[in-house]
Amino acid sequence: KKANSEATALQEQKIAWISQDLNKMRQSVREKEQYITAFKRELNNIMSSMVVGKELEESVKLLYKKFVRGESESKAFIKLGDHIMEKVGDLMHGNDVDDHSVLSLDTADKRGGGGGGHTRGH
Repeated sequence: KKANSEATALQEQKIAWISQDLNKMRQSVREKEQYITAFKRELNNIMSSMVVGKELEESVKLLYKKFVRGESESKAFIKLGDHIMEKVGDLMHGNDVDDHSVLSLDTADKRGGGGGGHTRGH
Protein backbone atom coordinates (compact mmCIF):
# COMPACT_ATOMS: atom_id res chain seq x y z
CA LYS A 1 0.00 0.00 0.00
CA LYS A 2 2.79 2.40 0.87
CA ALA A 3 4.45 1.94 -2.55
CA ASN A 4 1.09 2.52 -4.24
CA SER A 5 0.48 5.79 -2.37
CA GLU A 6 4.03 6.97 -3.17
CA ALA A 7 3.47 6.21 -6.84
CA THR A 8 0.18 8.11 -6.72
CA ALA A 9 1.86 11.09 -5.03
CA LEU A 10 4.62 11.05 -7.64
CA GLN A 11 2.04 10.97 -10.45
CA GLU A 12 0.17 13.90 -8.88
CA GLN A 13 3.42 15.86 -8.60
CA LYS A 14 4.20 15.18 -12.27
CA ILE A 15 0.71 16.35 -13.22
CA ALA A 16 1.21 19.56 -11.21
CA TRP A 17 4.55 20.25 -12.94
CA ILE A 18 3.11 19.58 -16.36
CA SER A 19 0.14 21.84 -15.57
CA GLN A 20 2.53 24.63 -14.58
CA ASP A 21 4.49 24.18 -17.80
CA LEU A 22 1.26 24.19 -19.81
CA ASN A 23 0.11 27.42 -18.16
CA LYS A 24 3.49 29.05 -18.87
CA MET A 25 3.29 28.01 -22.51
CA ARG A 26 -0.28 29.30 -22.84
CA GLN A 27 0.78 32.63 -21.36
CA SER A 28 3.72 32.81 -23.76
CA VAL A 29 1.45 32.10 -26.73
CA ARG A 30 -1.02 34.77 -25.54
CA GLU A 31 1.77 37.34 -25.27
CA LYS A 32 3.06 36.50 -28.74
CA GLU A 33 -0.43 36.74 -30.21
CA GLN A 34 -0.91 40.14 -28.57
CA TYR A 35 2.43 41.29 -29.98
CA ILE A 36 1.49 40.15 -33.48
CA THR A 37 -1.92 41.80 -33.17
CA ALA A 38 -0.30 45.08 -32.12
CA PHE A 39 2.09 44.89 -35.08
CA LYS A 40 -0.76 44.20 -37.51
CA ARG A 41 -2.81 47.07 -36.05
CA GLU A 42 0.05 49.56 -36.41
CA LEU A 43 0.89 48.35 -39.91
CA ASN A 44 -2.77 48.72 -40.86
CA ASN A 45 -2.75 52.26 -39.43
CA ILE A 46 0.22 53.12 -41.61
CA MET A 47 -1.37 51.64 -44.72
CA SER A 48 -4.77 53.21 -44.12
CA SER A 49 -3.17 56.64 -43.69
CA MET A 50 -2.13 56.42 -47.35
CA VAL A 51 1.37 57.74 -46.76
CA VAL A 52 3.67 57.32 -49.72
CA GLY A 53 7.29 57.72 -50.64
CA LYS A 54 9.67 58.77 -47.91
CA GLU A 55 6.92 58.96 -45.28
CA LEU A 56 5.92 55.36 -45.96
CA GLU A 57 9.53 54.23 -45.93
CA GLU A 58 10.19 56.02 -42.63
CA SER A 59 6.99 54.63 -41.09
CA VAL A 60 7.93 51.06 -41.97
CA LYS A 61 11.49 51.57 -40.70
CA LEU A 62 10.17 52.84 -37.38
CA LEU A 63 7.73 49.94 -37.18
CA TYR A 64 10.64 47.56 -37.76
CA LYS A 65 12.68 49.24 -35.04
CA LYS A 66 9.80 49.02 -32.61
CA PHE A 67 8.73 45.42 -33.19
CA VAL A 68 11.85 43.67 -34.44
CA ARG A 69 14.64 45.48 -32.67
CA GLY A 70 12.59 46.36 -29.58
CA GLU A 71 13.23 50.10 -29.69
CA SER A 72 9.73 51.03 -28.55
CA GLU A 73 10.71 54.22 -26.74
CA SER A 74 11.52 56.05 -29.95
CA LYS A 75 10.27 59.63 -29.80
CA ALA A 76 10.33 59.76 -33.58
CA PHE A 77 7.94 56.82 -33.75
CA ILE A 78 5.50 58.51 -31.39
CA LYS A 79 5.77 61.75 -33.38
CA LEU A 80 5.21 59.93 -36.66
CA GLY A 81 2.33 57.93 -35.18
CA ASP A 82 0.61 61.16 -34.16
CA HIS A 83 1.23 62.55 -37.65
CA ILE A 84 -0.28 59.45 -39.25
CA MET A 85 -3.33 59.48 -36.99
CA GLU A 86 -3.85 63.17 -37.78
CA LYS A 87 -3.78 62.38 -41.51
CA VAL A 88 -6.20 59.50 -41.02
CA GLY A 89 -8.55 61.84 -39.18
CA ASP A 90 -8.29 64.42 -41.93
CA LEU A 91 -9.02 61.82 -44.60
CA MET A 92 -11.96 60.41 -42.66
CA HIS A 93 -13.49 63.86 -42.19
CA GLY A 94 -12.78 64.99 -45.72
CA ASN A 95 -10.29 67.62 -44.60
CA ASP A 96 -7.33 68.40 -46.78
CA VAL A 97 -4.06 68.79 -44.94
CA ASP A 98 -2.72 71.43 -47.34
CA ASP A 99 -4.10 74.93 -46.57
CA HIS A 100 -3.77 76.02 -50.21
CA SER A 101 -6.01 73.25 -51.46
CA VAL A 102 -8.56 74.03 -48.72
CA LEU A 103 -8.63 77.64 -49.90
CA SER A 104 -9.06 76.54 -53.50
CA LEU A 105 -11.97 74.34 -52.46
CA ASP A 106 -13.66 77.29 -50.77
CA THR A 107 -13.36 79.50 -53.85
CA ALA A 108 -14.43 76.69 -56.18
CA ASP A 109 -17.54 76.08 -54.09
CA LYS A 110 -18.43 79.79 -54.27
CA ARG A 111 -18.11 79.71 -58.05
CA GLY A 112 -20.26 76.65 -58.27
CA GLY A 113 -17.51 74.38 -59.47
CA GLY A 114 -17.16 71.05 -57.77
CA GLY A 115 -14.00 71.52 -55.78
CA GLY A 116 -11.19 69.08 -56.06
CA GLY A 117 -8.06 69.06 -54.00
CA HIS A 118 -4.72 68.15 -55.39
CA THR A 119 -2.63 65.32 -54.15
CA ARG A 120 0.88 65.84 -52.97
CA GLY A 121 3.56 63.79 -54.63
CA HIS A 122 6.06 62.33 -52.16
